[in-house]
Formats: sequence, structure tokens, C-alpha cells
Amino acid sequence: MNFFVSVKESLSQSAKELKKLPSLTGASMLLALDVILSFFFRLELSQTLRVGISFVARGACGMLYGPVVLSLSAAAGDLIKYVLKPTGPYFWGFTFNAALAGLIYGLFLYKGKVSVWRVVAAKGLVNVLVNGVLGTYWKTLLYGKAFMVTVVPSVVKNITMLPIECLILYVSLKAFQEVFRRLKKL
Repeated sequence: MNFFVSVKESLSQSAKELKKLPSLTGASMLLALDVILSFFFRLELSQTLRVGISFVARGACGMLYGPVVLSLSAAAGDLIKYVLKPTGPYFWGFTFNAALAGLIYGLFLYKGKVSVWRVVAAKGLVNVLVNGVLGTYWKTLLYGKAFMVTVVPSVVKNITMLPIECLILYVSLKAFQEVFRRLKKL
């Protein structure tokens, strides 16, 4: 029961962030960072498998502004990335995935709740369920490939990258926390 109260509070508090100009400005800057990281710091393994670090900007946005702000920001980011560099037909499922990943990061990390287990839980859910399973399902709808044939490499890639991405996210978020702690003192 406590979990659901916590989720409701996080959603409510995060929605209030949408009324604060500093929150909107910060979220916009992190959205721009997300777009830049996804374009310039990404490795294409194949047509359907990519490795990148734009999740760092999303994690920071979730930590600072919560699930509501990050869900909207991630969805907007997906649309912006598609407009700037389309890689196939537009499909709403990938925008949904971005918003869902934002919701997950925000629920686990909002209000500076950065711990190893929270980072692993958030990144694990995003990697396996959102990217591995749901993302693969959308690709099977778009490209007509068999789900079971494509889900295995995707899930394996996402599980293989999980420890590395968790380490990157944890260290980055701790650094973001320190920077914002110092900025608040100014």
C-alpha cells in the first residue's frame, strides 16, 4: 500500500513542477542534452540494435523533475529526434516507449532518491521490458519480422549492457546531485 501512496505523491508533486519556470527551463536543457547525446554519442550495432548514453539526461530529468515532467519531455524528445533525423516511418509506439521509460525513471529517481538498487531497478525495467520486449514488439509490427526471432538478441543486448549502463547512470546522477547541491548554495 505504501508503494501506491508514494507513486501517487510522486505523480502529484511532479505535475506541480510543470507550473515552475525553473523546472521547465531545466527540463528543456536536459531534453536538448538528450537529443545531442542520442545523435552524437550512439553506436549503431545493426539496423535494430543501438547503444547510446542519452539515458543519462533522462535519468537526471527524472531525478530533478519527476515522472510527469520526464514522461512529457521524453515523448517530446522522441518526436524532435524523429523530425531532425527520421530513421524509417514514424510510429507512435516508440513515443509511448519514451514516455513509459520516463515514467519509470521518474518514479524511481525523483527527489534525488539515487541509490544503487533504485538505478538498477529503473534501468532494468527500462532495458528489459520497455526496450527489450515492448520495443521489439513495435519493430515486429512495423517490419514484419517474427517476434521470438528478434526479441532474443534485443533482450540479450539490453541485459548485457545493463551493468555498464547502471554504473554510468549511477555515477552521472551522483555527479548531477553534487552540481545541483552546489548551485543551490549560490
